[in-house]
Amino acid sequence: MVRQRFCAFTRFLWSDHLSNLRGSGRDSLIAYLLPDPSSCVVYEYERETANDLRCVVMHCQSNADAPEFRIIHAGFREDFFYDENNQFVLRDEYPRRVEEMGYEVTRKLMLNQYRSVILNERLSTKEGADLRRLAAVHSLGPKPLTNLEQIAAAMANEKINFRDLQNIVIERVSDLQGDVANPAQSRRELKKSRNDVSQWLEAHDHMVAVSKAAPEAQKLKAKADRVKDFT
Repeated sequence: MVRQRFCAFTRFLWSDHLSNLRGSGRDSLIAYLLPDPSSCVVYEYERETANDLRCVVMHCQSNADAPEFRIIHAGFREDFFYDENNQFVLRDEYPRRVEEMGYEVTRKLMLNQYRSVILNERLSTKEGADLRRLAAVHSLGPKPLTNLEQIAAAMANEKINFRDLQNIVIERVSDLQGDVANPAQSRRELKKSRNDVSQWLEAHDHMVAVSKAAPEAQKLKAKADRVKDFT
């Protein structure tokens, strides 16, 4: 159970959907695992360099069984969340404490807003401009991270089906090529079967093995050439 809950939170922090996180007999794990204002999950991540660190802080909302997030422009520090008396700092108090230490903290973000920021999504909503500004500073990478939630779910579940892989490939190629004028050309379709992909992988592995054996093959060829010279 502990491992399942940890994996659920891992999926959450990597942008999985709330509907995918369920507890037995409960609508959501959030209020159950983060029951009071001092309960939180903190996740530190590295952006483009080892010194470019951020902290995501997740609490349960005060009036709903749903998460809220803030991102701290710094790496993890325990004193962000413990006061001078070694007591937990509450949900509504830690942002001011962190800012007084000289670090920036984002406004409160709901799950869909948090997803847009860390995945660097290009939203056309009214708040899209503000979220893009936050994404420029806090996103996990410099480009939009398509399908990260599916990958995170697969990591937690230790499985991913072939259709998921197809969708990831199709959407990634679509992003690289841009919008297609002809709707018939933009249909989500991958005309290869699972067996085709398996054959590709086997052929790739075979070519890698052959390439690694190339130096030994050259030595054998040289020996054969020398034998020919003596005959």
